[in-house]
Amino acid sequence: MRKARQSLANGEIILKAGVAMVAAREAYMAVFHAAQALIHEREGKVPKTHSGVQQRFARLAMAEPALGEDLGRLLSRAYDYKDISDYRTDRDVSIDECADILARARQFLDKVEPTL
Repeated sequence: MRKARQSLANGEIILKAGVAMVAAREAYMAVFHAAQALIHEREGKVPKTHSGVQQRFARLAMAEPALGEDLGRLLSRAYDYKDISDYRTDRDVSIDECADILARARQFLDKVEPTL
């Protein structure tokens, strides 16, 4: 969770600098690291791929009443921002989109952390 919180803080700093695409990627990384923490806590090991983490987390979130299906889907939706930042040349991330995904990432961490 330490790494998740650091990624979230980085994203908020980067957004203030006006670099939405990189800040949105940090929001995804915050969610990704929080998901890894939960998977490790429950299963003792973590998948090696982003898609593996997404699938495992989605299953765990559905089984965890405090988390739920919507939180399980947020990880894969947030991955789109990493994809845009790292690979795509046909799309940017707006400041508003970035602010939204950072807020959702903050909520994600706040829900996952107490379940650890």
